This record gives sequence, C-alpha cells and structure tokens, in this order.
Amino acid sequence: MKSFYAVYISSDTSSIADNYEQKESEKTTTQPFNVSGGVYNDDDVPLPPMPSQEEPPEFSDPNLKKPKKLSPEHLNDAQKAVNVLGLDLVTRAYSKNWAHRGNALVQLRDILESHPESPKSDTRALWRAAIKVVERTLKDNVYQVFNLSVKVLKQLISDFAIKHRVTKGDMIFGVEKSMPILISKTGETINHQMQKLAKEFIVDLAMLPTVKPLALVPQHCVKPFSSTVAAKLGTSRCEIVENLLIALPIRDGSGFTVDNVMKFSREALQHSSGDVRNVAENIITALYKDYSKQVRKYLPPDTETARKKLKYRKLFQMFDEIDGKPSPEAEKQKKQEKEKKKDEQIKSLQKELNLLQEQSLQVAEMTRTASRSRIPTRLSYSAQRRTSMPKLEVLEKTCVFCGEFREGFTDAGLDVHYWKRCPLLMRCTHCKQIVEIAEFSKHLLEECESSENFMECSQCSEAIRLDVYNQHIARGRCSELDRDSQRHCPLCHCNIDDTEDDAWKKHAIYKCTKNSRRNKKQYI
Repeated sequence: MKSFYAVYISSDTSSIADNYEQKESEKTTTQPFNVSGGVYNDDDVPLPPMPSQEEPPEFSDPNLKKPKKLSPEHLNDAQKAVNVLGLDLVTRAYSKNWAHRGNALVQLRDILESHPESPKSDTRALWRAAIKVVERTLKDNVYQVFNLSVKVLKQLISDFAIKHRVTKGDMIFGVEKSMPILISKTGETINHQMQKLAKEFIVDLAMLPTVKPLALVPQHCVKPFSSTVAAKLGTSRCEIVENLLIALPIRDGSGFTVDNVMKFSREALQHSSGDVRNVAENIITALYKDYSKQVRKYLPPDTETARKKLKYRKLFQMFDEIDGKPSPEAEKQKKQEKEKKKDEQIKSLQKELNLLQEQSLQVAEMTRTASRSRIPTRLSYSAQRRTSMPKLEVLEKTCVFCGEFREGFTDAGLDVHYWKRCPLLMRCTHCKQIVEIAEFSKHLLEECESSENFMECSQCSEAIRLDVYNQHIARGRCSELDRDSQRHCPLCHCNIDDTEDDAWKKHAIYKCTKNSRRNKKQYI
C-alpha cells in the first residue's frame, strides 16, 4: 500500500517548487541560468553559476529529464527512506543531476512543514528517513544543493524537533550523522562560499536549544587531527573551536574541558602550516588567562631548550605578558647587570690574589728572620706554604668546585678528591660519571646514556623516571620552582634561594642532609 508521503511526492514537481518560491517570497529569487552554455554533468544538464547572495535556488526546468532509476546498491542503502518518503523523492535525492537533488530537498521541506501530529513511531520513521536524505545531499558539491540541505537540516533539528518532541536518542542520531560531513566541508578549497556556510552553520548548530544541552558539537570539533591534514581544513577546525569557546566557555555540560581543548590545540601546534599554528596559539593563550597552571601541564617546561623552537617561544612570551613578567629587553638588561657584577667579583678576587702574593713575600721574609733568630712563627706549615707559593701554583692545588686547598692536590690528588670527597660533586648511579650535583638533573635529561628513561618535571625541574612520572605528578609533593631566583637540589629536593652569593655552595657543603660528602659541622 502506497504511503501518504509517496502519494504526496508523486505530485507535479514544478508546482512544489512554485509553492516553495511563494513561501520564500521575502527573499530575492535567482535568475534562471543559461542552459545553452556552462559546465555540464553526466545527464547533460549544466551546473549552476555561483549565486551572489544566499538565495533559494531555481530547480524547475521544463526540459528536465526524469531521474534515472536507483542502482541496486543505492536502493539497498536507502530502503528505509524509500518506505517512508517514497521512491520518487529518494531517486531524485540520489540523482546525478543537481536539479533533481534540489527538487528532492524542496519536497522534503514541504513534507516536514505539513507533517501532522502522529504517533511517535511515525514521527521517528520520518525523522530518520529525512536525516538519511540530508546526509546524502550535504555531501553535494553544488552550492545551491548544499545550501538548501543546511536549511532543511536546521528545520529538522529546530522547528520539527520541537513541534513533534523528537527524543534525545534521535537528536543524537541526527547530529552524529551530520557533523562529520559538515566538518569535512569546512576544508573546501574550491568553493569558498560553501566553506564559509559550513563553518557558520556548525557554530549555529551548537547554539540551537535542542542541540546545546547534548554538548555533541563541541566534542566533535575538538577531536585532534593529524599533522598531515590539509591546511585549509586544519585552519577552519581551529577557527571553529576558537569561536565556539567564546560562545560556550569551559564549564560543566558545555562539551569543552581544559583537557580536550589542550589535546586538540597541542596537536594543531605540530602542523606544518603557520596559519593552523597561529589559531592554535590563540586558543591556548585565551585558555591560559583562566587556567594557567593546567595549560602548562600540556606543554614542555619553559626552558631555554624549549624556547629555541619558534612555536613554543611565541607561546611562552605571550604567557609572560599575561603573567606580567618583564619583557625580553628587561631580562637582557638584568642579565647584563648580573654579568657586570660577576666581572666586579672577578676583579675583587684578583685583588685578593695579588694581596696574597704580597703577603707571601712578607711571610717569606719573616720566615728567614725567624730561622736566623730560631724563634718559631705562629703560622702553620700549610698556611706558610700556601702564602709563600706563587699565585698560579696556589690555583693549581685548589679544587675549582668547593675551593679547598691542599698541598697534596697534584693532578692525581685532585682526581681522587673529585672522585671521592668533593661535596659539590656526585657519581651518577646510571652511567658512573662524576657530575656536579647542581647539574645532575640536566645530566640525566641530556648527557646520561639512560637519558631516554627520564622526563623533566614542569613543577620542580627534577629529572623523573618515566615509569614513576605520573605518580610523581599525582602526589603533588614537589614544590614549584622559581627558575629565575632558585635552584633545586636533586638530593634533598629543596629549593635554594640563589640570589645570595655562594648559597648553593653553602647548601651542598654544610646543609644538605642527603649529601654523603658534606661537612658535618654547621655552617656559620
């Protein structure tokens, strides 16, 4: 038995198109295209010219041939839609002729508008059949057909869904079927008008009262894409997320979280196109203003190594501006002042060495006088020996790390000192090299033969084994390090104020409870 919709659809196509034009009379109608020229499709029907405005297409044509029969494959694919909407409408929707596809959408729109109150099963069948047709026509490369497909989809999801109380499950079905196609259309490289319409409609779709509570559109939009995706599509997807975040800020039920937005943006940062990376940087920067600590967890630690890469340097500079940190020029001036202070300290040490040399001459003279008078001096032999030695020889017998001087510090003696006793050095348990305690974390990350097993903690800067990194972060016991004014001890895990002279040296020699080489006497 023929359905009501099938009988309805079998009516004259041109009269339906006329009704459509009357209902849209407030809009400007398009001029009929010249059928004698232009590009033709497989049915010898010219493709339409691009409209200058968004206006309903003219699908009626007295010379329009009847659509070809559905292939068995298409008939099997659309069987349920045929049962509800009739063979004629579905055949037009699957036709290779763009005018037939447009007429199918005009008929479907009128069916939806005139659909009476009916049992839920009938409404559900019509809904799913209509979604099937729209899913097909959304893929169309002709702008007029795509434009009308978007309008019919909006009619389905808003007016029809509200009027007939479409269930949540059916709404999810409709959105899930439509979103992948709409997203793919945002990467359209030939028809820019189609690309623009797809981008705008996705944002509008997310804000519809029937769709917004489902939070489906944001979840589709923040699915990460690979670095090989086309630049146009990658840029459009990032721009959609950027616009949606303005309309739908991160909160419970919006579909956006710091996690899914940052994973999406982090992947976009790896794209080869600068346009894609620029929009991704805008998203991350906007997010950083409200969620700074959470955002930094998804990015590499802010180190000189990371800032060598342009994409991270730009981000970290924007972060500094948001945090109110000094500009690079101010940092450069600060660095110059620090170097100037260091030069002054070197000059001061040079003066002290010169003074020691003068004193050594005086002590030598006193020693000669004392030996003549056989009166012993109060200076110990080591002190006499040190002050009487030339400056270069004193430096050669002094540890360059802890500053200790010993008479027995020959080359071999210093090697033994470095290997066993110097409180500022330690032996790496992984590669057995002797390294500075202050640089131990850097050694594990960059120099050690086991460096691939370690990762830097973004909070305390310590090198943490990969197999325990998540537990280290989850415990939250490490203290956040101010990299400009503090150093982190990898032995006792304390942060040391590095603004004082020799603060690190004092800590390692006298205070670090985990340093087995330290001096047990308290530093005064």
